[in-house]
Amino acid sequence: MSVEIDLKRWAGIENDGDGVTLAVAFTDIIDSTKLAKTAGNQAMFALLRKHFERARVHCRYHRGFEIKLIGDGYMAAFRTAADALQFALAFRQDTGDPQISIRVGIDQGKVRIWENDIYGLMVNYAARLLHSCTPT
Repeated sequence: MSVEIDLKRWAGIENDGDGVTLAVAFTDIIDSTKLAKTAGNQAMFALLRKHFERARVHCRYHRGFEIKLIGDGYMAAFRTAADALQFALAFRQDTGDPQISIRVGIDQGKVRIWENDIYGLMVNYAARLLHSCTPT
């Protein structure tokens, strides 16, 4: 049985009122609705499982902490922007399936942690960056 690490402990926070500077990365599958329509529900679910397994591998390798899955998106925290960028570059190259391409938004700043989730203006900004990305 594995023991999950608490996000506050991972980030080094001792008190609930304390904030911490982290980098956050949001990912999103490009044209996921089109892919789902082409592949079908069962195949799309299998693609998503492989995709998120790869996200977790890259996140661990780059010393990140998985925050949550959001539909076809992945959210993770990193201690440095460099680690978040390395995660993004690796994950864009290895998404779990050649049919899947992703975009990634990253920002770094002060966050608050509550119930194993992160909150702060920079979190909102990173999400907005993600949706302003033009696929390459």
